[in-house]
Amino acid sequence: MKLLRSIGVNLRRAVCSAGFLCCVLAVFVMCFANVIGTDPTTLDRLTIPAALMRPELIRQDVHYCAFQVFTAGSPVWVTMFTPVLAAFAYVPLLCDERRSQLGRLLIARQGKLRYALSHVCGAALTGGLTMLCGFALFGIAAAVLFPSLQSYDSASVSAFLEEQGWRYPQGIAAGIRAGHFAPAILLKCAEMFLYGVISALPALLCAAFTLNKYTVLCLPFFAAYSWTQLNARLTAKIAFSGGEYPKFGQFLSRSTPNALLTALERDTAQILLLHGGFALLLILIFTVLMQRRRDCGA
Repeated sequence: MKLLRSIGVNLRRAVCSAGFLCCVLAVFVMCFANVIGTDPTTLDRLTIPAALMRPELIRQDVHYCAFQVFTAGSPVWVTMFTPVLAAFAYVPLLCDERRSQLGRLLIARQGKLRYALSHVCGAALTGGLTMLCGFALFGIAAAVLFPSLQSYDSASVSAFLEEQGWRYPQGIAAGIRAGHFAPAILLKCAEMFLYGVISALPALLCAAFTLNKYTVLCLPFFAAYSWTQLNARLTAKIAFSGGEYPKFGQFLSRSTPNALLTALERDTAQILLLHGGFALLLILIFTVLMQRRRDCGA
């Protein structure tokens, strides 16, 4: 009970902060930079604002319905800044707490292990809620700005439903073909929540080494960006080699941070095992470091 109470206090302190609101709004705004289609004449990629300026294209193409915009956009800017957005509302509060020596009193009441685990859970849940709330707001905006599936002719709708069915697991695919979209929407929200949970942990680990909030937030961003760029280069080399190393190619596709955005749709076990193992490693290192500190105030 003490652990749950501590997690609740930490979570409430983060979620009720101005930083959480700013991060949620940032996720919401960045989702509008998603690429949702291609101009049929110029072949230019269309973001949401560009598509909204082409109402005739939206009315003609069923792939611009609200469901497709919400579930199939490529959130390039969101995924790039997730390591910062997922941790911004919580990790700086931890740095301030340790700098003010408040940790001494909390450790005296809770113990080192409970203190460390409460911050792990608080940071992970805050990161997940940040991404989920921002994405949910974007879904509401997409439902308002784009037409529903019923606005298109029946032939286009039937082809669209059959096409969408191949993207999801069998049970959800059957529901989509029958016109039930709630399970697919909940699945995308769960993937975004999971993405935020795991993305918040690298910054939490950095907070075990330094109390500088800028360093804590920037290092995970640069690490994730570097790995994404390296992953893309290695993937391109494997593609040009004619698929000479298929196992390594599969590892690269599943190890990229963006893989979590489809973790519950395909290669679920492999993606969750890979990223879950990485998350457990970060949690273990953070917990061990906090346990081995002799000065409980830091």
